[in-house]
Amino acid sequence: MAQGMAFSTSDAGLCLRCCRACYACLRIGYGGITLQAKGRMAILGLALLLAAAALIMMTGCITGSTDDVPATVAAELTQVAETATQVALTPTPKPIPSPTPIPMAQADVPATVMAELTRVAVAATRAAPTLTPIPALPPTPTPMAQPDVPATVRAALTRAAPTPFPPTATATLTPPVKSFQQVSSGYYHTCGVNTYGSVICWGRGADGQTRPPAGSFRQVSTGWGHTCGVKTDKSVACWGNNDYGQGTPPAGSFRQVSARFDYTCGVKTDDSVVCWGAYLYGQAVPPAPAGSFRQVSAGSLHTCGVKTDDSVVCWDDLHGSSRYWWSTPPAGSFRQVSGGQVHTCGVKTDDSVTCWGYDSVGQVTPPAGSFRQVSTGLLHTCGIKTDGSVACWGDNESGQATPPAGSFRQVSAGDLHTCGVKTDDSVVCWGNNDYGQATPP
Repeated sequence: MAQGMAFSTSDAGLCLRCCRACYACLRIGYGGITLQAKGRMAILGLALLLAAAALIMMTGCITGSTDDVPATVAAELTQVAETATQVALTPTPKPIPSPTPIPMAQADVPATVMAELTRVAVAATRAAPTLTPIPALPPTPTPMAQPDVPATVRAALTRAAPTPFPPTATATLTPPVKSFQQVSSGYYHTCGVNTYGSVICWGRGADGQTRPPAGSFRQVSTGWGHTCGVKTDKSVACWGNNDYGQGTPPAGSFRQVSARFDYTCGVKTDDSVVCWGAYLYGQAVPPAPAGSFRQVSAGSLHTCGVKTDDSVVCWDDLHGSSRYWWSTPPAGSFRQVSGGQVHTCGVKTDDSVTCWGYDSVGQVTPPAGSFRQVSTGLLHTCGIKTDGSVACWGDNESGQATPPAGSFRQVSAGDLHTCGVKTDDSVVCWGNNDYGQATPP
């Protein structure tokens, strides 16, 4: 259109239609584009370019002053430009439809081929061998993972864990001191073998007679100032006074030992009797008579023994003679004998007690009844009856002949006191206690 020409209403309508066409193209083109972060600036630029083109077209259609443009056309053009700008600045994304999966086409297999494949598969199935099922093995347990315990917690648990007990098979139990298997009362001291085999002594020990050596013993016997015992290896050990050799036993194996005043006698494992030391007043102890013995008992001035034929034989300081009546035993069969200072008592095989010797205070007059064991002291005698009770007779000046009640297994009469082992393995003593000889541990 030439410059300076008059602008008519029809020309303005033509320009408006062009602008609307551009706006429509803008909307169509923009709606088909998928918005992404990197493309928004490019779309905005395109929108501005289209708006500028619309204005150029309007400028190309309109020459001269804008006052010649009808107000309705100008207003509509302005509205179109603003709408185009808003569309460019605020795009509306169009959702992308999900792709529709394309089904896989089935292979076009000829019918003859399919029939042949089916026939071959059936034949192969029939020809296959029948398999014996293998029994299923139990599943291997999966070890549980150990928790990650902190070191401080693990140390606390270790400290809190109880200490196991030692194995019973290797435990060593020490019996109490008050549990005894045998006891022997001397003049002013007493010794006993506890159930562990140790010798324990109490009372006067000025000569060392209460200090036994180490080792395991099975029998012990007390004298005046010395003590002797048979060890579990059958040797004899003596301790205390040894002025007359009473504490120096001979070599050999022994079954039983008996100490009295200053001498000792023992029965060896070959049934012979051997003695060492001296009688009262320093007289040399005579040798024992020949023969086989089961038991021996040393007195103060004589010795008696039970032979293997159950007879009793005694000998005194006259080198085997029986000058004193306490050395002249009665006839009969005996199971056990005990020699005191000037009297002797024995348990016969019919369980009766017979005594002989000096009878100044009734020490040789036993009560009636059945006995299992007898023991003579200085001037008194005690015995265990078959019912387990203890009966004593003779001198009782210090209460040595007044036994306590109870059941006993063994009794031993000393100078002025007596001790016994009860059936519960405890030791009780009664009588004179000037040196603690009647106070067992």
